[in-house]
Amino acid sequence: MTAGAGSSKSEYCYRELLHSWLKKQHPDTRFTAYNAAIGGTGSWLGAFRCWNDVGYQRPHLVIVEFAVNDGGTPEDQVIASMEGIVRQLRLNTPSKPDILFVYTLVKGHLDDLKAGKLPPTMQYHEKVAAHYGIPSVVMAKRGAEEILSGRMSMEAFAKDNVHPTDAGYALYLEALKPSSARSSPRRPPPPL
Repeated sequence: MTAGAGSSKSEYCYRELLHSWLKKQHPDTRFTAYNAAIGGTGSWLGAFRCWNDVGYQRPHLVIVEFAVNDGGTPEDQVIASMEGIVRQLRLNTPSKPDILFVYTLVKGHLDDLKAGKLPPTMQYHEKVAAHYGIPSVVMAKRGAEEILSGRMSMEAFAKDNVHPTDAGYALYLEALKPSSARSSPRRPPPPL
């Protein structure tokens, strides 16, 4: 999702929409977006790539999204990978960036979200977020609300049940807007 698969043009994925929106909200601030996304990969590869593909850029904000691609991975492995990402960013990256976890939607998440609970992988990520004081946005809820209410079909949200259409990505941006001012603490606690 972060790479933009499913959008008609790259500027319609949530990452680019958020970048454009932030520039409009803060016209006196210089924003440089860097896309380190590789579609179809889980947090284990993210942890491996963290320094070379993200940390050395000295970012001020890192958005981490692996809730879909970590699906089916054992909880202990997901927690170790996500914790590896957080600790590299907090301890090794000179800019000590703020971190935001975001969770996207696939059709298989609808039953859990309808029941008012997070799918398992999101629960695993939330354990890391809670331990390290990292804010998170369940963007999946915004899409699920539209689908479950009948205002939007799953196909209109994501033709392949995974990668959002332009309309789906627009919903993700709406979910992100309220959280744009939040940030996370800079000093990490001990490992989980």
